[in-house]
Amino acid sequence: MYRIDETDYLLDSFVRGNPDSFEKIYKSLYPVLYNYGRQFNINEADTDDCIQEVFVDIWNSRSRIKIKSLKAYLMRCVRNKILKILSTKIKENVKAENYTREEFEISYHPLQFEIDIQNNLELEEKLKQHIARLGPRQREIIFLIYYNNLSYVEVAEILNLKIKTVYNHVHNSINYLRASLK
Repeated sequence: MYRIDETDYLLDSFVRGNPDSFEKIYKSLYPVLYNYGRQFNINEADTDDCIQEVFVDIWNSRSRIKIKSLKAYLMRCVRNKILKILSTKIKENVKAENYTREEFEISYHPLQFEIDIQNNLELEEKLKQHIARLGPRQREIIFLIYYNNLSYVEVAEILNLKIKTVYNHVHNSINYLRASLK
């Protein structure tokens, strides 16, 4: 990943039409976007297609877009593309947003946890079980903040929520997990 000032430089250079900057942005953020997209239980090809479409869209509209946080902006774009795919695939009259809230799952890998669970597999299993008991929206927020190091503001932007709502979800989730793990 790039330092903030380098990301700012790349973003500025990209907006001016520099293909090298665009390529660097693509290569550095593709893995994060792919991992996020796969959390919605859509197949690999659809995830990749969504990311490709987002990058084509931002290249074509680069002179008109105003971006505060590139990573959050791209994650929101990918999320919107996935919601569009899900809405066309759902045969019932269930909105895509409700579907993703119910279906959002976090893929667990011990290296992704910020706490040291190497010697404590029991704690890892307990944590997985208790995170799975959180509401779908809480799981998604936890994933974005703790697995992708996004700020509360960026998560609020991605999920189209008020920042206070994001804080409340995190606060309630952490309190629940603390109480459950005692």
